[in-house]
Amino acid sequence: MKYKPVVCLCVICVIGFGLIARGQWMSENIVLQSGWNSISFPLQPEPSNCELLFAGLPVEAVHLWDRSKGGIEFDSDPQNAVLVPPSWLVWRPTSNPQSFLNDFSEVMAGESYLIKVTSNTTFSVTGRAVITAPRWLPNAYNLVGLPVSGSMPSTFAEFFAGTSDIGTIDADGGAIYEILANGSERKVFQPALVDVKRGTAYWVLTKQVVVYPGPVEVSISGGASSLDYGSLSSLRSLKIKNITGSTRRVTLKTLSSGAPPQVGGTNLFPCAEGGVPLSHEQMNWDTLKLSYLPLPATLSSNIPPNSVWELKLVPRSLEMESPNLDAVWESILKISDDEGAVEQFIGVSCKGNAETFVDPAGLWVGGVVVDKVSRMAAGDVVSWDPSEPVDASDGFSFRVILHVDENGEVRLLQRALLAWNPSGQVVTGAGVYTNGIYALLADEADAETYQAQHPDSKIVRISSVNLPLMDPLLMNGAFGGDNTLLGTVTLPFNNPVNPFLHRYSPLHDNLEYRNDQPLALAEGRESFTVSRNLSFEFLEEDPDQGSANPQWGVSVMGGVFREEVAGLSASIGSARKIYVQGRFQVKKINSVGRIE
Repeated sequence: MKYKPVVCLCVICVIGFGLIARGQWMSENIVLQSGWNSISFPLQPEPSNCELLFAGLPVEAVHLWDRSKGGIEFDSDPQNAVLVPPSWLVWRPTSNPQSFLNDFSEVMAGESYLIKVTSNTTFSVTGRAVITAPRWLPNAYNLVGLPVSGSMPSTFAEFFAGTSDIGTIDADGGAIYEILANGSERKVFQPALVDVKRGTAYWVLTKQVVVYPGPVEVSISGGASSLDYGSLSSLRSLKIKNITGSTRRVTLKTLSSGAPPQVGGTNLFPCAEGGVPLSHEQMNWDTLKLSYLPLPATLSSNIPPNSVWELKLVPRSLEMESPNLDAVWESILKISDDEGAVEQFIGVSCKGNAETFVDPAGLWVGGVVVDKVSRMAAGDVVSWDPSEPVDASDGFSFRVILHVDENGEVRLLQRALLAWNPSGQVVTGAGVYTNGIYALLADEADAETYQAQHPDSKIVRISSVNLPLMDPLLMNGAFGGDNTLLGTVTLPFNNPVNPFLHRYSPLHDNLEYRNDQPLALAEGRESFTVSRNLSFEFLEEDPDQGSANPQWGVSVMGGVFREEVAGLSASIGSARKIYVQGRFQVKKINSVGRIE
């Protein structure tokens, strides 16, 4: 193969289908004093382009600290805006003759900058609410911003209370410096009395620390910085970890999203129809079953030392009703501790309406659990129905992959190759977007062709070992609701994975030898064709939670699985069939409605 190796998934990954980077908008005022200002943006500015972000402001230059090169010194002469050490990248406005030497052009949340302005100014930055956390170089000075509260200040000593690898005073090997307007540094001598300023970057000396987000760490499954559900209502895990030695009370609040940013009076992003109604998963210990509860406007928890408060969140998609098929829904989650040492904002977004959310088109991956099997007849006297499965002493499971195309036709897949093309384009009613597209491929030959056409694409293979290598099988019936899908998988007698064939057993190789020459045998000698009649009977409601599960019918489907196997007992001169039964559940992992 000439294309890059495909990665075979051993577990099911939820792959969000989002073509447009959506935002959940908030604004923060940034005060700049004449001279140098050390800034760490607590949100992702939009626009992020420096020329647009700083338009109309008295900005002379913006310096980005390159952590890969380290270094504390800004310059031997802080007034020199051109000659800087290699540990700094520089941007200047196009009005500056030196702008052709610019090293970067985009501002990123959580990164640290030195901004030089010619006069005092205050500007409002609008951007996406994202999780930010300082990244540390061990045994070095780091220029970092700390995710503290802007309304309830926390001291440096309080913020670093959860680690011994970052000291705050000389006695424990610590040193913290703030940057003054003239470019020089001033040491923080009393870190237990000095408050951390939100959005300000400081020089902090570390020991062996690699990761320290603060006394409370906030993270999202998959390493995401926001909860962008796209057009899928898949469960996402939000974890809030107390990494200190004492109990901390943490509060989660749901806030409304602000207006999207504008440039020249034009919105860069569509306005939201409303907030995202969320539910959180919870175990009902009386029934030992999961339940879903609406997320209240304010939810608090006392988190014990070194413990995690996990919230599994899912949108209630069917409540998001709008005549606009491309409606955008946005809100913000604010997470803070009572001490004010940590304050994080997380954007939440969905795209679509109640009608589009239940559109089944896309790739569905899940599993079948077989726990019933029919009994063989006992000679000529049968006291039970051999076609009726009964409970088995032990069950088995296998993966199932289904694809629903744009016309509602359903195919059973042995494997699916999901390709991400980061430079792909999509044309919508709102314009042309170029931040990548997904494509669904049927086999490795298609993957090779696709990789040749799109060298920067990434391809992931999802497969089911319970099925033979085969083309997508068109199923009869309809997907979801109370419908049933039917299909037959045929395993020819000479197929290498036929259970009657054994490569290294001469009694089961379907060959006979004449004059030491192997000759293939006809069907029925050593090997037999096996057929599997599969049935997927969908249930309109979750069998465990009923209508309370907001994912069911949107991103999760399931029901009763039945299979009729013929051919396995033909070797003893009988046409008996084996009947099995179980349950199945599939999850929508992508909305690609066409197999290339």
